[in-house]
Amino acid sequence: MVELLGTAPRSSIVVKSLQRYSVIYTRKCIKSQPYNINNSMEQKSRWQRFKDWWTIDHVVDLIVDALLLIWEVIASPILIVVRVIRHLIGDWFTSGIKRIIKGIARWFARKREYRKAHGHGVFRTYWLLILTSPITLFILFCLTAIITGVAGDLPEMLELLIRGCESLKPGAEEYWCNIS
Repeated sequence: MVELLGTAPRSSIVVKSLQRYSVIYTRKCIKSQPYNINNSMEQKSRWQRFKDWWTIDHVVDLIVDALLLIWEVIASPILIVVRVIRHLIGDWFTSGIKRIIKGIARWFARKREYRKAHGHGVFRTYWLLILTSPITLFILFCLTAIITGVAGDLPEMLELLIRGCESLKPGAEEYWCNIS
């Protein structure tokens, strides 16, 4: 199948395959790539990419994931709905966070270009951010504390809203229901 054509400079061996392969010469090694008669830069079709995707690793991963999914659906059907909702919310949430971070990074890049073009210093460009950053951090700290406090008492608040004061544990009604 392979015949030696001779030796190239710097002791590289040129190998020619009987199939149509283009040979790329480098200093230390030879790389072979499939040769496309029409256009070597042409993109693969969807079918070709799909066929290339079907490797042993991908097939095993797909079968294992499918069997685990089927097992979980048989075990408890509500889990699939919860996982789909969690996945959609997770995608929406992470894409929103990424969009915000990218927007901030692009804003800083535009401000830097403007600052360099006009010869402004860092303080002249970012004075508002520098002065308001302690206030912003304090507001974020307060919001985090409020959210943590509400999350800690959320089950009791929901039970109070749904069932009323009589359903609370003894001693809890004094805390939640005494409005005097």
